Amino acid sequence: SQLDVLKEYPLRGTLQQFRLIKVRAFTCNRCNKEKKSKLVATEDGNWENLMCNGCYGSVLKEG
Repeated sequence: SQLDVLKEYPLRGTLQQFRLIKVRAFTCNRCNKEKKSKLVATEDGNWENLMCNGCYGSVLKEG
């Protein structure tokens, strides 16, 4: 289910980043670390497997 989104960033390939209204605790789908952030990313629009900001940046750099 989609969370309360404050800002939606442009799609970058299959990834999209969102700024949430409230801090959200989640486990990053890529690094498997527990995160608390207002910035989350989805892959292929899948809100069940959120990605942290650090991994989002790494994936974009890797191309």
